[in-house]
Amino acid sequence: IYRDVIIPRGEFGDIPLGVHDARVQATQLLELAAATSQAGFDFLMLGDSHAVPHANAFAPTPTLARLLAETGEMPVGLLYLAPFHHPVIAAEQVGTLAAFAPEPLTLILGNGDVSSQFAAFGISKATRGSRIEELIGLMRRLLAGDEVSHDGFHTLNGVRINPVPQVPTPIWLAATRGAAVERAGRLADGWETSPGSSPDELVELLALYRRACADSGRTPNPILRRDEDVAAE
Repeated sequence: IYRDVIIPRGEFGDIPLGVHDARVQATQLLELAAATSQAGFDFLMLGDSHAVPHANAFAPTPTLARLLAETGEMPVGLLYLAPFHHPVIAAEQVGTLAAFAPEPLTLILGNGDVSSQFAAFGISKATRGSRIEELIGLMRRLLAGDEVSHDGFHTLNGVRINPVPQVPTPIWLAATRGAAVERAGRLADGWETSPGSSPDELVELLALYRRACADSGRTPNPILRRDEDVAAE
């Protein structure tokens, strides 16, 4: 196991390459989930990606639903790229999964950073910050069981969802740069760092995050994300 290896920015990819058969990848995900549970890991998260032409990008919601049969009581979470999700559909998915998963089910929201994905959806990348702020507010209200009306990037008219989580859903933000990190301190229940950030960058961003939390009356909850390679000896 190689720990704390910093991957240069631009060389990191969430989608594993090398094995292209979707069924083989699915089997490996099941084995990975079972192994992490048996090893006593604290948390399993599945991330989001869209319009990926070069590799299999498993949708996290159905994938996590299947993996719950392997993970037992291990806490789990979903990472959605916020600009590409409708708040009602996303809230219904989270509420449904929360009925099957150990609660609380954690929701992680990211801005998205791949220009081709925004182009594929016909969304301006310049709106991603505003979109994620809107989604945070709408998701909190919907997951609390509120009736929601809203006119913005999404229009909602008296919407209420069921089921809703019995335990409130923590919302973390995945953020790599100043404005997004400040947003995490201001609006979210946690900040998930980038696996490609250097120690010096993390020190600087952590100070910004703590200041934003203090200004907003929130308790800092930074989650350090690092990747590890696991291979046979």
